[in-house]
Amino acid sequence: SRIDGPAVELMEANRELAASLLLGGDKLQRPFNEAERKLDRYGDNEVGRSAALASSFAQSGAGISFVYNERGPGWDMHNKIKERSDELIIPTDIAVAELIKDAHREGFLLLVTSEHGRTPRINSSGGRDYHNVGYAVLAGPGVQMGVTYGDIDSQGEIAEDPVKGNELMNSLYYAAGADVLPNAPRIRQINTRR
Repeated sequence: SRIDGPAVELMEANRELAASLLLGGDKLQRPFNEAERKLDRYGDNEVGRSAALASSFAQSGAGISFVYNERGPGWDMHNKIKERSDELIIPTDIAVAELIKDAHREGFLLLVTSEHGRTPRINSSGGRDYHNVGYAVLAGPGVQMGVTYGDIDSQGEIAEDPVKGNELMNSLYYAAGADVLPNAPRIRQINTRR
């Protein structure tokens, strides 16, 4: 006799996916092929390729994808920020803008963040120092477009509506339909995709 049910169906689907990946099937190659076709929008550079691939994997049903945006000496610009800004900022702006468009168009959630913020002031070495005020971009289904949450003043300090990390993550889970902490604080105007 055959055992049926959602768990068995999921196990069979995963077994087929594993066999497809091991045998070089289309499910593995498709996101790479799709990412190549997106490079005219995302940019044919390191961050553009990474972001296009993350978008393609998200559209293929990957649970999570990461884009690590660290080129050369990276973003740790405590000095000579003017000399290195364009090589990092312009390709990143283009790639993130395309990820936001794809997140809304294709229905996946996007979180863009870093480990810390930077001071708005240029230091004596021509760079910016670490700052405890960071930023995050959240986009996709359930996230209202064009809305900002929180504000900083000209000194880079929180001026109103601070958003804490737990609020950001709970809002991300809620927008994904996983209301894991129903009484935890969330960012206003985040809807569930359920």
